Amino acid sequence: KAVKYAYQAKDTFNAISYYQNQQSAYVTLNKIDSAIYINTKASELFHKYGYNRDADIAYGCNYTYFLQKKEFSKAKQAYEAFARTNYKGNANYKDSYAFLLYEKGLLYLNIGKEDSAHILFQQCLKLSPSYNNKADATKGLALYYSKTSRHDLAAKYALLSATYNDSDLIDA
Repeated sequence: KAVKYAYQAKDTFNAISYYQNQQSAYVTLNKIDSAIYINTKASELFHKYGYNRDADIAYGCNYTYFLQKKEFSKAKQAYEAFARTNYKGNANYKDSYAFLLYEKGLLYLNIGKEDSAHILFQQCLKLSPSYNNKADATKGLALYYSKTSRHDLAAKYALLSATYNDSDLIDA
């Protein structure tokens, strides 16, 4: 309904934004292809009406979905669109920038830039005040060490990630 009423009010920007927000419902239903479609369509619409930064953000939101689908060249392309926006995270959350570092690390880990991924995961861990992001950062480090065949460190960081995850649930 929000999309309909935004269009009726001739508020094109919010109509497209509300349309794009629907992608989260598809993610919840594990319909990643539908989420990608909505983000891509929203990106096209934002471009059509001159909202180029928002178009890059909308398309850039697909990069984690492409990673899940193991479509690494598309993930890289979507991340590059996102990176053009210079978005540094939601100012309402102290460690949202740290989460962006984690996501960029995942991309780099999957496109053959392991050393860069390692640095990003370390930065995420250092900057994260929340247990949730510390769990993600240590999970990323576990994946990195597993991929580089340093299984003792992979196990260490996997256990640390589980500990941070448990701590996050206790604090909730």
